[in-house]
Amino acid sequence: MPVATLRYPAGRDLRKIATALSERLPAILATHLSVEGAEVHEGALTEKEIIVHVERLERPDINGPDFQILVFAHDYRKRKKTLEARKDAIAAEVKQFCEERGRRISGFVWIILAPTAFGDF
Repeated sequence: MPVATLRYPAGRDLRKIATALSERLPAILATHLSVEGAEVHEGALTEKEIIVHVERLERPDINGPDFQILVFAHDYRKRKKTLEARKDAIAAEVKQFCEERGRRISGFVWIILAPTAFGDF
């Protein structure tokens, strides 16, 4: 179950586009992080498996862009093997999403893969 954080600074009129993007991110991430041929919870993803946190930064980061998208996900071998292509596809889709709404947004996508264990309660 990947967890993504969308961070953006207050004071740059980004709330509306950040909200729209946060609602779209589960689909974008599920598409590009899903491991082909795997079962759900073994690398395959649906939108419902993606958690998105949105952080509006009252004190912007030094040298920070408009959007920072940090993604924490399990390091399945097939996901790791194609990580750069996955990152590029996510960044391109986010950029397109923003441009389609009339916004040129600076930002980055940073995918952090690690061994994980997830348990519901």
